[in-house]
This record gives sequence, structure tokens and C-alpha cells, in this order.
Amino acid sequence: MVTLRQRPTVATTEPEPVLENCVDGLTILSDDEDSPSDAAVKHLRGSWELASVLNFINVFRPLISEKLKVTAEEIEMGLIGSDATNAQLHIALLKGIPPVNNKSLEDGGDAWITALCKKLDPWWPSIANGEIPVTANKGEEISGYKGLDPTDRLQFLKALCELRAQQDDARKYIQENANEGALNPCFGKRKLGGDGKKTSYW
Repeated sequence: MVTLRQRPTVATTEPEPVLENCVDGLTILSDDEDSPSDAAVKHLRGSWELASVLNFINVFRPLISEKLKVTAEEIEMGLIGSDATNAQLHIALLKGIPPVNNKSLEDGGDAWITALCKKLDPWWPSIANGEIPVTANKGEEISGYKGLDPTDRLQFLKALCELRAQQDDARKYIQENANEGALNPCFGKRKLGGDGKKTSYW
């Protein structure tokens, strides 16, 4: 009796290398390496703080600025590169927190970073966790902010949103829109459901 065996196949080209990434003892195999900006975007998208900021901007857009039209992707890239979009967003938020120094915010430079640090410093313990990464220090805060990791810049933006939400006009906006039948569905006082045991979810 004759048994036929398949001949082993011979590779004519070299196989593409498989890259390994190690994260906390976990090995992840991938066919290609992410660029630094792709990795930063993935890291930002994995944080709940970004979702919180995007929700805040969506809900409070009428208070922030009707002229400011930014997408989530532009906000991400602004946090990564600390670009003009990032500056515009921060300036729009800073203008809603008194006292406002319009001259420093509209000079077209980086003075908004100094205003940001001064504004957040006294409030940081109540609106954010840990130590404030950069404080106002005779202009050194500008290079300090630009040298931050995108996730640290996101912490600044989230803290600024928290402080903006505590202003009188934001509270009034919430109260006006929280009434039954209000135009803004983000603040509706409607019961979402219940568990049948007299517990309601709003």
C-alpha cells in the first residue's frame, strides 16, 4: 500500500515580521506599529475624561460659543499638538469664568495658558485629582504646558469644564432646561425606568 504525503511548501519570500508590544507583562502581537499620534489618540479615547469633556461641550455649546465649531477629532489633535484649536477652545471656556481679562485672552499668543494656570490653581483641589501639573511662574508655565503629555493637557481641559459648569450662567441654564418639556433633552426630568420596588432611575 502506498501512502501519499504532501510536499512541504517552501516560502519564496520572507514572512512579514510580527511586532510584539509588552504592556504590564501582557504581550500584544500586531502587524504594524502605531505612529506616536495614533497611540496618543488611542490613549485619549480610552479615558473617561475625554468623554466627559465632549459631553460638556455638546451640552453647554450655547453658553460656550455659538461660533466655536470643533469636532471630537479636532479636540483630540489639539490636545496632542497643543494647536490653535486647543487655544480657541480654552479661550472660549475662560471667557465664561469671571474675572475675565480679554486683553490677555485675545492677544493671539500663548497668554491664555498663563490665564488658565492662574484660574485653575486655587480651584484645582476641589475640581481635579492630585497636584496641578503646571502653575503660573513668570512665563515658564507656557513651555511647561506645551511640554505636558496629552493626557495631562486633558486634565486641564476637564478641570476647566468643571469650573465653567459652576458659574452662575451655567447653573441658570441647567435650571431653565431641567423643567418638564424643555427644549434641551439633556436636562429633562423624565424617569428612565424603575426596578419595580419603588426605585426610580432618572
